[in-house]
Amino acid sequence: MAGIIRGMPDEGRINRNIEILKSKEWFLKMYQNNEEFSLKDETVRYKIGWTNVKKALKTYKGTYKLKKKIHEAINITKSLWEVAFEN
Repeated sequence: MAGIIRGMPDEGRINRNIEILKSKEWFLKMYQNNEEFSLKDETVRYKIGWTNVKKALKTYKGTYKLKKKIHEAINITKSLWEVAFEN
C-alpha cells in the first residue's frame, strides 16, 4: 500500500534514517516497544525512509511532526494486525 505514489525509498536510506533516529531517546523507546512494526512494516519503513530526518530533527516542530508521523504509522499497523488475527 505504501509507496504507490513515490515508490519505496531504497533500503540504504531507510537504514540510515533509522540509525539517526536511534540517537533520540523518544525514538528508542518507540522502537523498542514496537520493534517488530518498526523494522518490518512497509508503511512505517516508507515514512521513515522518505522523511528528511536530519532536517526534521533540527526544530521542535519538525521533531514533533516526525514523532507523530511514525507513531501514527505504527498504531495503524498494530490495529491492522489485531484485526487480521482477531479470530
